[in-house]
Amino acid sequence: MEASRLALLVPREIVKRVKSALEEEELFDRNYKICDVPGYLQDATPRKRLVTTISVPNKSGDETSSYSIITDLLHDLELRHLLSTGTIQIRELEPEEPQIRPTTKNPLLKALQSALDDLPQSILSPLGLTSTTLVSTFPTTYTLYPPLLLLPPGTFSSPPWTKLNAAYDLTTSPFTTLWTRLASSIGATHVAINSGIPPSTSSSADTENVLRSPLNLTPLSGTFGPPPTPSLQSSPTPSDFTSAFWVSCTQNGIYQTWAPLYTMFSRGNIKEKTRVLKFPDLQHLRKEGKTCTVVDLYAGIGYFSFSYRKAGCCVGKVVCWELNPWSIEGLRRGAERNGWGVFVMGAGDVPQTEEGWRVWRRRNEEGLKGADFIMFQCSNERALEALEVLASILSPVRHVNCGFLPSSRGSWKTAVTCLDRREGGWVHVHENVGVEEVGERQEEVVSLMQRFVEVWERGLEDGKSRARTVRCTHVERVKTYAPGVLHVVYDVHVSGTEASNKAV
Repeated sequence: MEASRLALLVPREIVKRVKSALEEEELFDRNYKICDVPGYLQDATPRKRLVTTISVPNKSGDETSSYSIITDLLHDLELRHLLSTGTIQIRELEPEEPQIRPTTKNPLLKALQSALDDLPQSILSPLGLTSTTLVSTFPTTYTLYPPLLLLPPGTFSSPPWTKLNAAYDLTTSPFTTLWTRLASSIGATHVAINSGIPPSTSSSADTENVLRSPLNLTPLSGTFGPPPTPSLQSSPTPSDFTSAFWVSCTQNGIYQTWAPLYTMFSRGNIKEKTRVLKFPDLQHLRKEGKTCTVVDLYAGIGYFSFSYRKAGCCVGKVVCWELNPWSIEGLRRGAERNGWGVFVMGAGDVPQTEEGWRVWRRRNEEGLKGADFIMFQCSNERALEALEVLASILSPVRHVNCGFLPSSRGSWKTAVTCLDRREGGWVHVHENVGVEEVGERQEEVVSLMQRFVEVWERGLEDGKSRARTVRCTHVERVKTYAPGVLHVVYDVHVSGTEASNKAV
């Protein structure tokens, strides 16, 4: 039997706000009408029903995680207190309730129904399955990254689809035709099932997935290019890039592209990308007619780097570090599509000596000066070496982004040394944090960075060390990463020497 769905009953004045949050987390079911629920609650406050994609396990399962997804989301919106007062309620919606699944209004489900009806009866009947049963238990949410239709994890986890998947290989004929019809219904050409980014690259937990590769993506239809191998992941050729399947997404007018077999993408980060565009410090620099340099220690395909550059003329250059060559290629392609110039130093070109850095700088002077993005394919532990060599063509570094999850802790020491010592600036620390541990982690981040700054100042050879302060100016709860876990960004300000003449 199909599990119940969770629905939210919310006052009309916050419907749009809650709906937007559900959509951002891909938890809002677009097939279910937002409807009035008069008389359901004891008071007379008008409310609307928002149906989510979250299923409630049967009584023998664990329901806690299902409910915590919603409570965490309300916590992010600072609305969780409305649950205790009854202003917002969570309701279990039984599958047989009316208006639950108007499939004819969903082009994807309509195409699925038609394609299943066209399958030979010898496929479904012996299994005791019908097209109606399969459609009613198929996910109603999906993501379109042109030209890819990306289905959510657990697409085949319901009992009917589990039975069908056990009996047939759903990536072969006649099911390939089914997926092609699904893709065509929404203007796509390829279909795949999404999966979370595994922390390790094998069954051995000690093999860290440093490149953040999407190792468990399941293609269903279309040619995705050569399958990933260790050598193809770490050392692709230009021909490999050409043979790969690339998809795209535009957010805030910024174009991004990536190869889904080799690189991750999270659309839920748009909240933080939008915030970057409006950073007060960048707006202040723009008004003053000044520019700064931004350092991104985990650039990926330009997730946040592009937003910094989009912020305007106040950002002169964005200097990036990234290990995954597929992400670097995605950043290069995306930047060029947005009209930005990119200079890439490959892994084999990284100098090993001070003289090597100087020679490299002289040979590439013209390309470096004309680039909006300077990308290094090497460990960000070497960031300070590169910044010192580039100092004469860079504005002061005012912002350093540390966007690695679950924790960017390994880059904090590097981050504070990248900031312009005289003017100071901000380190934007991305962390996965337990809901109840946000404040504790904030104290830890500030304490460690303060220590790093003091050690750095005492180690200066000119003997002109200064007391500089570290403080957290803002905590941004970006999204719910998992039940009880938030993706949080700590804006940590490190003062410059201009703010103090006191020796450490």
